[in-house]
Amino acid sequence: MARVTVGEAVTRPRIRALPRVRGTTLVVGALAVGAVALRFWDVGDQSYWYDEAITVDLVHGSFGHMLAGVHDHEATPPLYFALAWLWAHVFGDSEAGLRSLSALFGVLTVPVAYLIGRDISSRRAGLIAAAFAAFSPALIWYSQEARSYALMVLLCALSLLFFVRALGETRPRPYALWALAVALALLTHYFSLFISIPEAVVLLLLAPNRRAAIAATGGVLAVGVAVVPLALYQRVHGGAAWIQNNPLSGRVRSAAGFFADGFAHERDVLLALVGAALVAVAVVAFRRGDARLRRAMLILLGLAVATAAIPLLGVAAGSDYILDRNLLAAWLPLAVLLAVALAAPGVGRLGLALAVAVSLAFVAADHKVAARRELQRDDWRDVSALLGPPRPRRAITVAPAWQKLSLMPYRPRLAPMFRPARLDEIDEVTFRGKDPWHSHQVVVPPGHGFRPVGTRSVQRFTIVTYRAPRASTLAPSALWTGTSGAFVEAR
Repeated sequence: MARVTVGEAVTRPRIRALPRVRGTTLVVGALAVGAVALRFWDVGDQSYWYDEAITVDLVHGSFGHMLAGVHDHEATPPLYFALAWLWAHVFGDSEAGLRSLSALFGVLTVPVAYLIGRDISSRRAGLIAAAFAAFSPALIWYSQEARSYALMVLLCALSLLFFVRALGETRPRPYALWALAVALALLTHYFSLFISIPEAVVLLLLAPNRRAAIAATGGVLAVGVAVVPLALYQRVHGGAAWIQNNPLSGRVRSAAGFFADGFAHERDVLLALVGAALVAVAVVAFRRGDARLRRAMLILLGLAVATAAIPLLGVAAGSDYILDRNLLAAWLPLAVLLAVALAAPGVGRLGLALAVAVSLAFVAADHKVAARRELQRDDWRDVSALLGPPRPRRAITVAPAWQKLSLMPYRPRLAPMFRPARLDEIDEVTFRGKDPWHSHQVVVPPGHGFRPVGTRSVQRFTIVTYRAPRASTLAPSALWTGTSGAFVEAR
């Protein structure tokens, strides 16, 4: 049976000449190559930051150790970590080795974005959607991070693709593939649920094969019920409570800016003008498009809004986990919506010009992040280099103390100072993060005859070295404070 676009009960596929198909394939291939370059070229340049250090710790041990660690300390399901464990045992746990798994997921998202745009509207819409996915600073950032977000985006993209196809087919295959993609997404990140719910509702209401839609939704529901006990346990023990300690309004604004330019912070007039022009084009496309196009755009808009709005409803129930990265499932429906608008009949060359302008703005933001160290991840690798090799009679204090895990990939012999130790040097590492809630760490300078002899700074870190004229025995309580922890390491 022929593929049916969104909103069409019966349709005929648009037949193009073979050379056009080949040309489209070449463009999609070129965009995929660009995605490979942007994700793999410098994938190991930045050091691991705290969340990635947790992943490194999880993949170091046995498979059972990884599963237990996800259960006890993570706030997400285990699928990504299981894949990362297998990947690390083949490609290693260096920054490039471990992050390349996420980079692969990010590259695969590009052709999926093309297929979604093509199936909904046209090849031009698919190409624009693929370009947005290839160059998006937000997607590139998490395609270079050893966490679950790139996999979540890919699986949510696949669920959107099969959702679109199921809306126009009676065959059970797209329904089954939708259910599989959603199930895998739920096993990757809980926030994928918030795009799956509206997709399931639309399928139950509009899908031509109601029986297949009910069966697919039932399968997804069974997977969702299966992960509930883990989700409830991780809600208490998963270490995500810190999110609620920070203003919701600031996190919402941060998420909106992040969707546009990642962490480049390009809040200038040009970006505002491009955004306004995109909204205007979307309005024109909606008004001039036929009923099928308007219906498709409304469905995409509804999916994107619901994906962001449902978690906001959870805030009222005391479940506030709103963060830019958790909301990434909403990025692709928005991107495809804009791509469909820019490729709509009546928009013409203006739509193509705006698509190129947005893609170039994305590339400029990508370059800015790559070139400016202060916009990159916390540089614990350089901190370790400045600390030098392990030394006898030296303690290292880290403020805040929980950031000690970030040093572990680079100083694996670092261990908490739980016993009195004979010391003549103390290196105090103070971290001041990009976010306001990390910017006021209070550190008590060492006493006991220690005097500062040097200060070094790198990125968001300050390292102060204290020395004493002679070694003395210090108890852990002399160095542990409410904000900093003391550590020693074997040679």
